[in-house]
Amino acid sequence: MKTNLIIMVILVSLLSFYNQSYSQSDSARANIEALPILSYDSDVGIGFGAKLFLFDLMKSKESFDFILFGSTKGERWFKIVYSSPDFESRQGKKFPVSFDIIAEYDKYSKYYYYVTRTSLNPSTISYELKDYKNESTYEKINLGIFISRGFLKDFTGTLALQYKNFSLYDLKLDSLLYYEYDYPVPESGGFLSLLINSKWDTRNSYINPLSGLLMQLEYELIHQMSPSNHLYSRLMLAFQQYNEIIEKNLVIALRIKAETTGGGLGSSTFILLPVGGSNNLRGYALDKYRFTMMILANGELRFPIWWRFGGIAGVDYATGTLPNDESKSLINAVCGLRLLMDNFVVRADVGFSKDETGFYLNFGHLF
Repeated sequence: MKTNLIIMVILVSLLSFYNQSYSQSDSARANIEALPILSYDSDVGIGFGAKLFLFDLMKSKESFDFILFGSTKGERWFKIVYSSPDFESRQGKKFPVSFDIIAEYDKYSKYYYYVTRTSLNPSTISYELKDYKNESTYEKINLGIFISRGFLKDFTGTLALQYKNFSLYDLKLDSLLYYEYDYPVPESGGFLSLLINSKWDTRNSYINPLSGLLMQLEYELIHQMSPSNHLYSRLMLAFQQYNEIIEKNLVIALRIKAETTGGGLGSSTFILLPVGGSNNLRGYALDKYRFTMMILANGELRFPIWWRFGGIAGVDYATGTLPNDESKSLINAVCGLRLLMDNFVVRADVGFSKDETGFYLNFGHLF
């Protein structure tokens, strides 16, 4: 059982704090919002950083989103997103064109790379699959430009070009678990991809939806650059539904997503679908499993607490196929706190599975 000691202190600095509406017009949104952050968990250590969001300073409904984060155990995370017009400004509107540019760098000096191996259980004198974690260093870079058009008020199409680079190195392996010929090989690779996305979106807000649905179909063609020179593909179909129940701001939120990858899967770890962590199963360690295909379901009850603070309680579930063709199903309960800003949401989640407990601090709702 993984034990987390969690201490989180959030210091909020706002230029505009009087408006507490969850769904609001552009004129009511703060032009500048800053959030200093201090956090702690047993994996990352003491974290420190800040988030800065700038909106409509050039009077063109544009936004700049900056994140700077570091930790005592070696995580370094930098992210910049430019959007014109801003995501919330174009939500539920027909528009001729929008541009989103993303630049992100994330490094974990203490990243656990998990390997599932067959091991002998002495108590039952039988072989069973067991997950081993290997400490390593992990770096990833993401650069992307997204061009979208709102063909209808609720229907949008997106074309994107992305470059991603991953590096996994400095693996610290237990020599008793591996033969010399089957040691996991450190990987490094660059990937260039073309992405096409279409979505039907009736949500009343991009930042904090209280009602509506989102259906999207996404296809990505991925070229692994030399020396591997492989071609891959990824297909994703997702459905999200939001409904207020009983009273205002008490929301049932549901997501179901099916995703698969194809083409030369054995040659790169980074093409597989990572499961575990802040973006899908919050009761499991970051990227603990990597699937070739999966079905993911998340359900949350979102409720107000006081002022801009809210909470959630829910369940995460995933089932899929591992690279060795083994099937695996995972489930965890989750609870968390939310801080609802004008331009973004701060979330702190604790996930509970039968094997471990995970704590995650991030930005934006899970879905």
